[in-house]
Amino acid sequence: MSDTLNAGQSLTVGQELRSNNGAFNLVLQQDGNLVLYQGAMPVWDTGTWNLPASQRPVVAAMQPDGNFALYGPSGNPIWATATAAHPGARLVLQDDRNLVLYAPGQPPGALWASNTVYNPSAPIQSSKDDEVGYQKHMKTDATLFRDGTLVCSTFTRNNNWIGGLHGHVLIVISDAAHRAIWVSQDHACITRCSIPDVSCASWGQEVYTEKFPDAVGTYAQGLDIYQGDGAGFADLRAQTIKVIKAAEDIADEIKKLLGRLT
Repeated sequence: MSDTLNAGQSLTVGQELRSNNGAFNLVLQQDGNLVLYQGAMPVWDTGTWNLPASQRPVVAAMQPDGNFALYGPSGNPIWATATAAHPGARLVLQDDRNLVLYAPGQPPGALWASNTVYNPSAPIQSSKDDEVGYQKHMKTDATLFRDGTLVCSTFTRNNNWIGGLHGHVLIVISDAAHRAIWVSQDHACITRCSIPDVSCASWGQEVYTEKFPDAVGTYAQGLDIYQGDGAGFADLRAQTIKVIKAAEDIADEIKKLLGRLT
């Protein structure tokens, strides 16, 4: 797996570039979107996911003329960096999280960039928005600050006419190599009543905060959000803790703190 796409090379659906430090990857997804990830967190994309199936990109090509372009199933261009007339240019996913298209030469000149340079002091953020049951909706925005403070804001809406929404949220924190290093508590959201039930609101927003050890904030690179309706994530949390404690290749500073993870 390379960090560079040279002239004449391309990515097809499911293929990716990965930075040399293993922290970032660029993948052409099944939905036609080319996405740059930091762990599980998307930080940049081409926005080509919402096209009709017949137009969704299936190839990301570093052309010999210097243009980097996405092509649909019939060979039609969908998205491009507009950098033609620079034969021999190459695309590089750098260790600083920036995706850069370089012109040939010494020193090489940058023709285009995603402008996604990683700031190690910036908080880690992630969001998940989905249906967790019939007419039951949850959206969670999670932010992990570098001092280990996790702040989650969850919106729940129940448009179901029969049953309530008993939302639960669990956050798994991962490092640069996509390994789980910590896990939040299983947070039970406020119950949202069905539409005919006037005993409680059917929608609302809530925020909760959890403090992890400082080292968790230092080594975190991604947040995986699990949210659902019903019994919660006690089993998933217990299994995640087992995986974390059994890992041999996570940071020593995290290993020393695993006694607190219960």
